[in-house]
Amino acid sequence: MSESQPKPPEQNPDPNSAPQGDPKGDEQEIKKETKSILDFIKPEVALQLQDMGFSKNVSEKACLFTQSNIEQAVEWISQHQGDPDFEEPAQIEVSANQPPKIQMSKEEAAIKAKELQQKMRKIHEEKQKELDREHERLRIQNAKEMAKAREAEKERQAKIFVEQKKRREKEDAEHRRQVLEQLERDKAERLGKKYVPPEQKQKVYTKEENIQYLIRSIKTVYNPFRAGDTMKVCFKTMRLMLNNVIKNPNEEKFKTIKLSNPNVHERMGKISLAVKILEELGFVKNDELMTITNVDTNLFKETIGYLDEELSKLE
Repeated sequence: MSESQPKPPEQNPDPNSAPQGDPKGDEQEIKKETKSILDFIKPEVALQLQDMGFSKNVSEKACLFTQSNIEQAVEWISQHQGDPDFEEPAQIEVSANQPPKIQMSKEEAAIKAKELQQKMRKIHEEKQKELDREHERLRIQNAKEMAKAREAEKERQAKIFVEQKKRREKEDAEHRRQVLEQLERDKAERLGKKYVPPEQKQKVYTKEENIQYLIRSIKTVYNPFRAGDTMKVCFKTMRLMLNNVIKNPNEEKFKTIKLSNPNVHERMGKISLAVKILEELGFVKNDELMTITNVDTNLFKETIGYLDEELSKLE
């Protein structure tokens, strides 16, 4: 049997030095190295985020700060989009003996990615629905404003037409007067007489004539080829109101017309010429109300007759 080798003599430890590995001794230099971020994340999860449209740097940083949990990574991206260094790459310094991270399997990552895609799709659909609702609200609002503007423009054009027609009639009347006056002057000169001009008297129109003129004006302005059934609806509505007053002379509700009522406004109140007809009949306008105290039954019946005559031509 061979003799065992003698052990080397133990050296007396230096009392001023600490044993190897003793943290109480001189500080040991910890070796550090800069590693790629891919060493600490699950690359397949980062690729899943990139497939969703996020940049490579953002996807890798999100995985780093959420331990490659794809759902938490998307949440992290959502919360840090406004950070100044959002798109900057991450550099990691670690000790050389840092243990490796546990990686998620490809199957688990695929399942998580699918769940997250469904969640993101649902969020996108909700946002799109809200956007569609807002667009529809704005479309309806714009349509109402445009319809209101068209009505205002139609009313303005109607007023212009009436004013132009009155001006032409006045000019024609003045021209006829001047022609007749010149004829009278020529006649007086031939007979050796002094011409004496007749008194200028402005013709006073009756209520019946004014109402007929206004009905003709409505007929011209709201021609069916241009305004559809506007004139027909207006005449029928006015005829119904006048009939109610004649049949129920003691009922105050029939003697009051609320122009702000949407139904009344749409059918008749928006036409200023129709309101003038009511004023000729004796209605007095006070803000949005028109009331009548003394009813001229004969005038009401004559007006209904004029309306019936025009309505018969539309049938």
